[in-house]
Amino acid sequence: MVYMLLSVCTRGILPGMKNSNKEGHDEDLSKEGADVLSGDAPVRDEEVSQHNTPAMTLLDTGSGPYCAYPLIKSVPPELEYTCFTAYDKNIYLGTRTGELLHYFELEPLNYMLISQTTFDPGSNAPIEKIKVLPGIERALILSENRLKLYLLPEFAPVPNTQPMDGVTDFAVALTSGTPQRYPIYVSSEDRIYLVQVTTQVMTKAMMLDFQSVKRLFTRGNSLVVATAKEYQLFNLKTSVSTPLFYVNEGDQPVEPIIRPFTETEFLMICSSGQADAAMALIVNESGDLTRGTIAFEKQPHDIQVSFPFIFTNMGNSGIYVYKLEANSQPSIVQKIKHGSSKLCLEIAPMPYEIVKSDQRELVVEKLRLMPLYAAKPAFRIEHERMFVERQFKESSNIVLFYSGGVYLLQRKLEFLDLDNYDENTIGIIERLLENSKDVTPFDVLQKAYLQTMLLLLRLLHSDIFEHDLATQWCIHLDQVDIRLLLYACGYNIYGDLWIYNGLLKLISEMRKIKLTHKFTDPNETIRTIYQDLKHNYSSKLRDSENVYLSFDMILLNKALEHEEEISISDYNFGSLPTIAAKLEEGRDKHWRVLLRIYEKLLDLPKCLELNKCYRSSHDFSKYLLEHANELVLDKEYKETGLLADIIMILNAPVDEKVQSSIVSNILGLLELAHIDSKTLITSVNNSASKVVILEKLGIRDNNEATFLFSFYMEQLEANISVSELWNDLAILTTKYSQELIYTKPPFSKYLETKLSSNTKFEEFMRLREKISNLPYDRLLAYQNISKIDIGDVLILLFFKVEELMQFTTEGKLLEIFKAVNDFMSIEKLVSETTFLQVLQFYMDAMSDKTLLSFFLRRNFHRLTHADIIIQVLSVVPDDCELSTLSDKLFSVFRNYYCQKHQQDILKALLKQELSSISTLIKTLDPSTEN
Repeated sequence: MVYMLLSVCTRGILPGMKNSNKEGHDEDLSKEGADVLSGDAPVRDEEVSQHNTPAMTLLDTGSGPYCAYPLIKSVPPELEYTCFTAYDKNIYLGTRTGELLHYFELEPLNYMLISQTTFDPGSNAPIEKIKVLPGIERALILSENRLKLYLLPEFAPVPNTQPMDGVTDFAVALTSGTPQRYPIYVSSEDRIYLVQVTTQVMTKAMMLDFQSVKRLFTRGNSLVVATAKEYQLFNLKTSVSTPLFYVNEGDQPVEPIIRPFTETEFLMICSSGQADAAMALIVNESGDLTRGTIAFEKQPHDIQVSFPFIFTNMGNSGIYVYKLEANSQPSIVQKIKHGSSKLCLEIAPMPYEIVKSDQRELVVEKLRLMPLYAAKPAFRIEHERMFVERQFKESSNIVLFYSGGVYLLQRKLEFLDLDNYDENTIGIIERLLENSKDVTPFDVLQKAYLQTMLLLLRLLHSDIFEHDLATQWCIHLDQVDIRLLLYACGYNIYGDLWIYNGLLKLISEMRKIKLTHKFTDPNETIRTIYQDLKHNYSSKLRDSENVYLSFDMILLNKALEHEEEISISDYNFGSLPTIAAKLEEGRDKHWRVLLRIYEKLLDLPKCLELNKCYRSSHDFSKYLLEHANELVLDKEYKETGLLADIIMILNAPVDEKVQSSIVSNILGLLELAHIDSKTLITSVNNSASKVVILEKLGIRDNNEATFLFSFYMEQLEANISVSELWNDLAILTTKYSQELIYTKPPFSKYLETKLSSNTKFEEFMRLREKISNLPYDRLLAYQNISKIDIGDVLILLFFKVEELMQFTTEGKLLEIFKAVNDFMSIEKLVSETTFLQVLQFYMDAMSDKTLLSFFLRRNFHRLTHADIIIQVLSVVPDDCELSTLSDKLFSVFRNYYCQKHQQDILKALLKQELSSISTLIKTLDPSTEN
């Protein structure tokens, strides 16, 4: 159980005491908080008014590692105290005159003397030893070779229990849990007994033969025995006794001392006499000397060990505190004295907590965290103070008692004196860390402070920041925020960064120094530490996202400074928003990296914004199509933003080469997004985009057809003008008309063949095909094309002869063909009506009679009326080779003769039929004869 103890004021004198040397201090000394017994100032004993004793001399704790705090400020000053022990809320004292005092804690920090009895009313022999047996609520008390069993917490003899006489010493064997009986070893002049102690009886269970036993100590299987002459180590398991060394090297009697040193070692004192020099020897459970000897000026009255300190009771000289250090001789670090009372010191069975000490405020100031970077830190600053106050629980089980009161000796915290930042401090911190423990939360806090200071000082005093030092920072991530390394080296960090107030000045001064000069390659060093953190120490990181972000931003800034390529795979995902914010400062330069970041962050609005600002319409349309499934999930964007972006893309001027691809992407997007394309068409202002959409989707009404026709016509007219196609068409027309070959292809076919192979007419022919295939009123098309036509070239290219015959007269059409000498097309228009007109064309315009002959030979069969044939023959030039028509003429004349002969026969038959009918009528009606 841990007792709570209200501390007393620093460097003061106990309240209520009068200063025997100076007057006028009573009022000051009685003030609140004047109860700390520092190691640097003497302390007065508290006066006990009921005994009306004069003020006693000062308790001088001297300078050293321990402070004294009162536990019981007032005890009967006329008594000399020899023993101390405690149980629950009870404190028990034994005196040199056989008194037993029982104090009880009525309320926290307020002890009251509730009984004062004597061990033996008929004797005033000193109380030599009191041991508590908490498991059975009993205590063993030894006085004048008599061992009694006492009740706890009453501190009264157990009724009907016989004491044991002839006892020189006893030792309680350590037990675990809450035993119902305690094994103890009890020594007499000639033997040692194993005694089982219960609540009512002490029963001897075993006997060991030893002569003149003065002192005992037992632990585990070891029993250390001090006889009048020597120390022995007895193995309880093997019953083997090992002689160690003499208690007394001379003839004078010396009281042997045995104390536990560590968990596996024992300390024993030997000397030549009580007033002579003495030495302490330390052995292990095998009887081997394990450490060097500790020399004392004279034989101590008693010794207590609280490693690495040894408390030696030198009687009237006071208590000397020795400190053991590796590779050096033990030295006296403190002397605690009193002028008139003998001091005693015990290790209590349980520690007492000191809730208010002179170190508390110093500790809180050192260990409370202060912000290096923090948002609204005021509340947390106070919280940190309270946190340290809660963690700081000083306790001590080292009890100093004498006629002036009962005190606790509490070790000063060495780290409070670490205000020097030179290189020698590193060794001190390493020693403190080596001897530190992790028993209490405050131990952990103190250790973290020391570890942080150690790493900072190593960084400060190192010539080169090597990998081993970086590894140390990583190893201690559970104690030290590695961002302190970055901050000390002058880098900016992210997240709240706090440091112990005691180190605030140190790290602030370090930040002013260019510590990065200790890095062979700062960028590579930071990168190596970062990778080490991620791969080997990530589980130990606190606030890992901000730690990673701090490293990421250092590396990013270096990359920007040296204009290196930025790969987002090198950075922690959680750092990407901050990296993006940094890159936004140079958006025009880093938009591609930003786009990759926002894509990874699934930040759709930012991705769309960058695409709109920096990507071509084609790339943007492709992006929209690729991410269509994500886009349609955003209801707000789908309903408003998506259509707006599509329209923006389609209305943007683009190269015709990618226009079709853009529209294909958009149409695919519309299908996935289930958006009606009609809505899109009505919203698009870019004619080219609208045309492509209509071409992809198909025309649904006359308005769309009219729009397309008008667009194509504008394009056609512009193409003809820009490319100066009329000149080329005129040349081709002339060449065609001059080629007097009757069977040459029609003019439209000729032009189509020539223009298709001419790259200059590629766009022209594409538009011709679109216009020709357009489901548009052909008459209106004819009328519009005719308006821009020259020499009827376009209408011949865009319309078939059959269509032209519906839009114009046969005569006009014949004139068009005659103008370009399109003999085959003219032939399509030849009939008996136009035969003479066409014949006249060949006769008047063509000097080559061969064409006339070709015409007659190919078309003479069309003539069926003799009068027309005669007219034709009458105008055919004499030099025309009619022989070429002989077959045709023979056929005509033969047909003519046959028709005439048939007509003559038919006339004769009709005449004969009429005669027969006339004869018949006369026969039937004679009156008709006249």
